[in-house]
Amino acid sequence: SKSIEKWPRYRDPQGFELIDVDFSVMYPDKSVEILINFDYFAEKILPIYRSEVKDKWSAKHLDCLDNFDINKDTKDCITTLLMHAVMHPPVLPGRIKLSITDAQRDLVLWIHNILDLDNERERWDPSEPKIIVVGPVLENLQEFYVDYDGILYQLPTFVKCLDTVMKLCFVFNINYPIRSKYIWTFFQQYFFKIESPDCHPKIANLLGKMTK
Repeated sequence: SKSIEKWPRYRDPQGFELIDVDFSVMYPDKSVEILINFDYFAEKILPIYRSEVKDKWSAKHLDCLDNFDINKDTKDCITTLLMHAVMHPPVLPGRIKLSITDAQRDLVLWIHNILDLDNERERWDPSEPKIIVVGPVLENLQEFYVDYDGILYQLPTFVKCLDTVMKLCFVFNINYPIRSKYIWTFFQQYFFKIESPDCHPKIANLLGKMTK
């Protein structure tokens, strides 16, 4: 695995392109899987959401996926956040139970302006990569970032943020953020077809439903 300290070019604004290259060396046939297959995933998981989503926030935002006025990146973000409603978050050390809403906020941070980011950074461990989305409301997202160890990558789409976080974890050999590790492990197995020793029964259950 590589180290940010030893390879300062990763700190460049385009450093995510180096992560792409490194991942494609590690897994030559997997580098674009999530980018080309996310739309199919979103279509396939929708009936599962419609039958299983129960909490109020998720039910409200599930309706957004049918709204033609909402842009694609926003729908992709909501589709990802809704995963916590059908695959409930892990119990943390000390038997701390996360709510679905807390887990969703941990997976993706929504802010009104990227200038607000410094005020938010103290709320999470900088050694965990974080997706940041920017827009006047969550239903109208305009900018997409990944923040890791004080490095901020601006990315063209929300799905590219998902792609970058997973590749970053492989290239630097770091664990997925603990509160959303079920989501990341699911994506790893579903899109990249890379097995994980950390495949909780909840992940296996959703994988089974998605591959019927």
